[in-house]
Amino acid sequence: MACSEGTYAQTATDPASKRKVSENGNYVTCWMKQADGNWKAIADITAAEPAAPAPTATKKRGPAIRKKKAAKRK
Repeated sequence: MACSEGTYAQTATDPASKRKVSENGNYVTCWMKQADGNWKAIADITAAEPAAPAPTATKKRGPAIRKKKAAKRK
């Protein structure tokens, strides 16, 4: 028996949105040697890394807030 492990990167096109979708992750594959000498995968496990969080909108400070802060400084 032997095992291999590593990382993977996969890109595909989402049929609904036609956008490219990427995924990265890790894998482990376990192999068993057969009677004829060939190797057969007996387990193939993947674990995708979590997707990066979407950027959050930053609040812009309007002129009213700037005026209040300026008034406090005086």
